[in-house]
Amino acid sequence: MNLKIKPYHKNTYPLNGYLIKYSKVKYWLDHLQHLNIDLEEIKVYAIPNNSPNSIWGCFVLSKLDSRNIDLSNITFCQSIQNKLFIPEHSLLFPKINSWELDTLFPKNAFILHPEFGLFELEEAISWSSLLALPNFNSLEIIEPTDVSFIPDKINKIELISLSPDETLKNLEENKFPKKESFKNEALSHREKLKYILLKPFFQSGKNQNPIESQDITTSKLNRLALLLGNFFPNAPQIYKKLNDDFKELDKRNRSEINKLFDLFKNNPAEALKYAIPIDNEGITRGGDISLYKMVRRWTSFELFQNSKSLGSGKIILQDDTLVKLQSNYEQAAKKFIENKEYEKAVFIYLKLLKNNHQAALTFENAQMYPEAASIYLKYVNHKEKAAQCYEKGRMITDAIKLYKEMNMNEKVGDLFISINNKDEAFKHYNIILNILKTNRQYVKASLLLRNKMDDTDSAQDLLLSGWHEETDSFNCINNYFNNIEDPSLLSKEINSIYKKDTNDRNKPEFLKALKYIHKKEDKLKEQTQDLAYEIVSDLAKIDPKILNELSSFNKDRQLTKDIVRYKTKKSF
Repeated sequence: MNLKIKPYHKNTYPLNGYLIKYSKVKYWLDHLQHLNIDLEEIKVYAIPNNSPNSIWGCFVLSKLDSRNIDLSNITFCQSIQNKLFIPEHSLLFPKINSWELDTLFPKNAFILHPEFGLFELEEAISWSSLLALPNFNSLEIIEPTDVSFIPDKINKIELISLSPDETLKNLEENKFPKKESFKNEALSHREKLKYILLKPFFQSGKNQNPIESQDITTSKLNRLALLLGNFFPNAPQIYKKLNDDFKELDKRNRSEINKLFDLFKNNPAEALKYAIPIDNEGITRGGDISLYKMVRRWTSFELFQNSKSLGSGKIILQDDTLVKLQSNYEQAAKKFIENKEYEKAVFIYLKLLKNNHQAALTFENAQMYPEAASIYLKYVNHKEKAAQCYEKGRMITDAIKLYKEMNMNEKVGDLFISINNKDEAFKHYNIILNILKTNRQYVKASLLLRNKMDDTDSAQDLLLSGWHEETDSFNCINNYFNNIEDPSLLSKEINSIYKKDTNDRNKPEFLKALKYIHKKEDKLKEQTQDLAYEIVSDLAKIDPKILNELSSFNKDRQLTKDIVRYKTKKSF
């Protein structure tokens, strides 16, 4: 049988192999490597040329996607039952059947090509016998240690606060004044006698030494100086010592409350150790000021219990003394604030003046938010202010907890949004949303959906519900129209709602909404004016006053006169 192949416009058999036309084996290997083909998974046959001891190329028995390769020097082959291979776009002539194929090619497959004729694919190339593989060195692969993950976006920043009790305990132990007993001792009997003897000579309070001074005007001091000068050669030194002794005795002999006043004037921080609270537990009005003693006033400075006096009964002060003491406390507190010693100022407000709100406010103004929140909670019982302080201090979890207790769900949602927790935020927004829907507060509900839940479509649907139910009709329809930014779309909505959803009851509200659109949108002035004329003409017979609305759509003076004449005529 004489087999021939002829050119044909299409392939009649499947493609299953290809020819590489090049005489060098290295080229074959480079080509196969470029195609990322494993030599162990394919069969390659060397194809001889027509001249002796020459090579035409090779045949690769393998399927290959022609879309992803370079087609130069490659010819795909059709497979006729894996017995005979012919070039692509060719036709075998004469056509043979399976029996003829088995008879002609009983053992090995053949390839038929017009350049080298018919060739038997008898023995595939053994690459292992031809190629010498290099010796590979064994390498130890060292993996780098895991590095810390550095996020490219911060989703949440939050501070964790101590509990209110821990915060206040820290103030008590580390910031508030420590308790002490007053160190000045009362005068002994001997000192009292000495004080009585020296008082007539030094009670004027002059500091000069009459022995050394040329201007001696006080007779008593002069006599004392002469007496000392007659008997003692070192009289000036003796006079000075007596004067110092008198000052010390006079200081110790003064009333205890005046000592406290002096201490507040000269050393407010020291005075806090001996101060007494102005309240029913500490001081009452009237009585004798001498009953106050400068001793330790506290069994404890703890903020978790009331202060208790060590003396018997209450401290009794006259009204003017009580006012002066309170003034000393307030001035000291202001001075501490000026010096940014906020803890001492808060101690005065909280423990001495019993002004808990001012104590919390002092910490809040100083941006000491955990401390302020703790006082608002424990002493002022103002959860909302405490929550606001936690929020200002970026202690979001603490703020959320308090807002939840107050059922302020919208605020809770806002805080969850601030820490990038959208799911939790929407849970609390939906609680508010359901309440607003139940109460038919459609405008507020739409604002929540639009501004915080990013659901514009549902927001618009709610506004239409309010319009249909004639609940807050004007605000619903006005907000609905304002939310439509595209003038062409707004024009369609105006016409649609006017035709389908207006009646004699809600047309005045619709007209009012048109007035705002007419003023805002220049492109819709003609449309809104025409609709306004139509609505007014329909309702004028029922309510002549509605004619006044036309002045918002037409500034013609003649129109105004016509409206007046019409209304005047209707009134007779």
